[in-house]
This record gives sequence, structure tokens and C-alpha cells, in this order.
Amino acid sequence: MYIADATNHRIQFWLNGASSGTTVVGTGSRGSSATQLDMPSDVFVDSKKNIFVADRNNYRIHFFANGTTTGVTVTTG
Repeated sequence: MYIADATNHRIQFWLNGASSGTTVVGTGSRGSSATQLDMPSDVFVDSKKNIFVADRNNYRIHFFANGTTTGVTVTTG
């Protein structure tokens, strides 16, 4: 399961039954660089395990290709 951890500015992946998650994108500190998030509000993972993040305070959808921690903004608003 992927979780948008807004207050910690990251996306976490949790295995079924796990007691903790693993950060897959985001640095844990607020920012607007290609590796940072600012209050992510939603996450979508496609069939290729690419990650799309609604990055609320940066007003963008940020795309992370499978296995990468550097994202690309695909749209702003």
C-alpha cells in the first residue's frame, strides 16, 4: 500500500502486516525541488509502478518513474 504522508512530505510504501513503512519518494523535509514534496495529498501508482503525486503546496502533479527518487512535474495548477 502506498500512503501520502503529508506532514512528513513523503510517500511511504507499506507491506501487508508491516509495523512501519519505507519512504519511496520525498526527503521528509518540505521543499519544491525535483526530490522534495510539500504536503502531498494523494498518490497514484500505475501498473508499471510509476508514482504520480498530488503535491498540494507546490500546486503540481509530480511523476516519479519506477525506482527513481527524482521527479518531473507533469502539470501545475
